[in-house]
Amino acid sequence: MWYKISIVCFFIAILGYLAWNNEDGRNREVRIIQEYQTIQQPQGVEVIFYKVERKFVNRWIFSCYKYPMSVDEVQRYYEELLKNGGWTKKKRQIPKGKIAYVYEKENLEFGLQLNENGTWTVSMGYNDVTY
Repeated sequence: MWYKISIVCFFIAILGYLAWNNEDGRNREVRIIQEYQTIQQPQGVEVIFYKVERKFVNRWIFSCYKYPMSVDEVQRYYEELLKNGGWTKKKRQIPKGKIAYVYEKENLEFGLQLNENGTWTVSMGYNDVTY
């Protein structure tokens, strides 16, 4: 009995590993990290957190920064930097009172959102995979 349960658990573990650690997912992770690193942060920025999330072939990055500049300066900084990097601004419905910007480049999406505590959430993910 325990022998059969062990075999089933072993195969489930193998399938889970293959689903979450597949070559396509690894390649997408390398690409998104490389693209994210090309976006230079301004001088004096404080990193609150940075993490890469994974789900099957999809990968996305969440990070949070505190900038030593005004909201308008942050917006202008990213507008120029991303435009020069081949990103285009995407029109999005933003809730009233919120400040957020979304940019696209090929199958990637870059998001920038002001939080209530004055920090900014910066995210990047693939827009061609939905679950």
